Amino acid sequence: LETPGDEVAAALRAEAERIIAEATEDHGAVVRHAIATLPGDVEDPVRVLVAGSTGAMGGGQFGTALSAVQTVHHAGRPIHALVPEGRPGLEGSRVAAWELRQAGVPHAVVTDAAAPGRIAAGEVEAVLVGADRICANGDVVATVGAYPLALACAVSGTPFTVGAATTSIDLEVAGGTDATLEEGRPTLVLRAGGTRVAPEGTGVRNPLQDLVPAALVTSIVTETGALHAPYGAALASAVATASARRSTAPGFAAQLARRE
Repeated sequence: LETPGDEVAAALRAEAERIIAEATEDHGAVVRHAIATLPGDVEDPVRVLVAGSTGAMGGGQFGTALSAVQTVHHAGRPIHALVPEGRPGLEGSRVAAWELRQAGVPHAVVTDAAAPGRIAAGEVEAVLVGADRICANGDVVATVGAYPLALACAVSGTPFTVGAATTSIDLEVAGGTDATLEEGRPTLVLRAGGTRVAPEGTGVRNPLQDLVPAALVTSIVTETGALHAPYGAALASAVATASARRSTAPGFAAQLARRE
């Protein structure tokens, strides 16, 4: 027998609400574990650089790296965030800085080109980024600009922390050489404020993502905890733990079966 449409709709709604609740819970755990990686005592002032739009607006539900900064602030620890502008779309200036402003977090926007130098100059104690995808060996596909930040951290001894739920881990992608990086449209690169800045006939590259080798990553923070190199076994274990937990929650098929 065919399932009535209203029952299908109810099952779909229940599945959507389950996914939202799961993502919110996972992000909250990522934030909790990320905060624990910050240097110093919980009362000490801390300066961080947070790259990309990884709050509730850009990261979905609770958010990850940016939400860790906001949570530290609301917990009463003095924190200052340095935010790369995120050219060419300016997600850092437009979205991340706006969220920090709404939360009352002291912050400053810095040009993308200047950000690695600020790390090298010792102006921050930690760098937090999100991840679009994490390979089985710990290589990270992150927002463009993450790679020079990671290099600056490696040279200066600054922790480079990646915050992401286990849903970002793809164990079928062995390493960065097998990962595909996204390329954006050229329009934003060619124009500024609606005015063309590059001459006609100029070629454009607009990569949207950087590949950060696992060797440059201090820790990968998931809802299961903070993972450290070597990442292979740790990532596989984190995925297995998260999968086992999710398997106990009824999915769409089970929701629908109960209504038949």
